[in-house]
Amino acid sequence: MGIRVFRRKQEEWVIPEIDCVDISDKQFPKNYPPNIRLNLRSATALPAEWKSRFSYAHQRLLVSAVDHSV
Repeated sequence: MGIRVFRRKQEEWVIPEIDCVDISDKQFPKNYPPNIRLNLRSATALPAEWKSRFSYAHQRLLVSAVDHSV
């Protein structure tokens, strides 16, 4: 996931801050710019203050992760 964020950042320099969320930090880079925040948390338990806060959201494989009927 982390590399996608950095590629997106390079393509669109107008984004001042980026929040990344994952349940594991295994793919988080060791060094990253100060305007990027890496968060360890579940996508089903995001902070209430994040509601309607983002202008862009990239979600990969989230549907199959939270859909228990699959």
